[in-house]
Amino acid sequence: MRKILLLLLSAFLIFSCPGPESEQEGLPDLSGNITITPNGGSIGVTLEANYTGDEDISYQWNEGGEALNGSTAKTYKATAVGTYTVTVSAEGYKSKTSEAVAVTGDAPVTSAMDFVMAMKIGWNLGNSLDAHNNMSPGETAWGNPIVTQALMNGVAARGFGAVRIPVTWGNKIGPAPDYTIDAAWMARVAEVAGYVENAGMKAIINIHHDGADSSHWLSVKTTDLEGPTKEAMDAKFTAVWRQIATHFKDHGNFLLFEAFNELHDGTWGDGNAAQRSRINELDQIFVDTVRDVGGKNAERFLVIPGWVTRPSVTASSLILPTDTVEDRLIVTIHFYEPYNFAGSGSQHKWVDTTTVQNNFNPIRNKYTSRGVPVIVGEYGAVNQSGDGFLYRKYYMEYVTKHAHDCKFVPFYWDNAGFGVGSEKFGLLRRSDGSAYDESAQQILDVMMKAVNQDYLISTITPPSP
Repeated sequence: MRKILLLLLSAFLIFSCPGPESEQEGLPDLSGNITITPNGGSIGVTLEANYTGDEDISYQWNEGGEALNGSTAKTYKATAVGTYTVTVSAEGYKSKTSEAVAVTGDAPVTSAMDFVMAMKIGWNLGNSLDAHNNMSPGETAWGNPIVTQALMNGVAARGFGAVRIPVTWGNKIGPAPDYTIDAAWMARVAEVAGYVENAGMKAIINIHHDGADSSHWLSVKTTDLEGPTKEAMDAKFTAVWRQIATHFKDHGNFLLFEAFNELHDGTWGDGNAAQRSRINELDQIFVDTVRDVGGKNAERFLVIPGWVTRPSVTASSLILPTDTVEDRLIVTIHFYEPYNFAGSGSQHKWVDTTTVQNNFNPIRNKYTSRGVPVIVGEYGAVNQSGDGFLYRKYYMEYVTKHAHDCKFVPFYWDNAGFGVGSEKFGLLRRSDGSAYDESAQQILDVMMKAVNQDYLISTITPPSP
């Protein structure tokens, strides 16, 4: 029996079986089974071979890399999660090739920028796990169906590399002092995240409408910045993230956590200095809490929002938390400018590209140009008809392309709102992730072109009058 341990960084094995022999007439069999088994962070390759002599055995992976010759272990670094075979041969014998082996788990990470940029473009599962009635979360509360594996498979097939899963926790959080999260709700969040992983994408989960307009328990109103209210909020915020991190402590880096969503005081303004400082404080509590749980959380990628996720305020006031591990924090911003066009659809024409540049360029200069990754956690433009659709198509290509050129990864906000007008962001059918109609497909096409093709943004021209 010969053993070779291949150090496949951060990869895990599902299963493999004996494979077919190559046709090498006149040579005796290199008999026995090839068995590939996980061994911590390594893969063990074992051949039970019934042959005589001291011939070296050669091991060759199908995905490239050096031949793994002889009885001494050699290092092979996986470049990606994927499907592998190994061919074993020895001079004077027929070679044997294993059946396909699915290697899953954490792909090697070279840098946070590389990790994030590999996603290319993301999609939001809007109005599903974030839906609620008076802070009673319910997956179908806002009219969308139960999320399925078929949906996530379809999202991946459309070309998306990541899914942001907004989650409202609301009254699924129990009373003080433990603030215990309902086990069934936690399990459902994990199940949906698992659908994303199964489809080969990254997943982001967060605390979403709990902080909406500071109308609920997570508040940054001036009156809640000190005293017992603040102390109780800190305790609850810490308890919630500790439980989430504990539940997912063994999940790999396909899963990211985001501290909260669009936290502001209800005015949608820029906030005051104390409020913006409070955002930084909550971000630090979030990072400290997740890291303290340990497990995979010790190096998990964490998404850090600024005040209301507005690019201008983020650029001027966000202070990245101190972290126990380097190069694992990601900044997030949102972009729906101008809202009359992108959000409400009351404006039917858009050509003001300087709006995009003025919002994105300061973020690029402060973060991605210095190696700190950025996602546009929400962006999009509502469905319009006639000339409005042509300008929507222009907007979506330009914004997506400029984000990509700034090395941001944009996440389209899809709330399954179909039709035309305010908040009608729907692109994909919730049954199977297919494009809702031809107009949706055209929007998808320009988005995917923007992140997959190399061309100058200056070649994107507005519709002809």
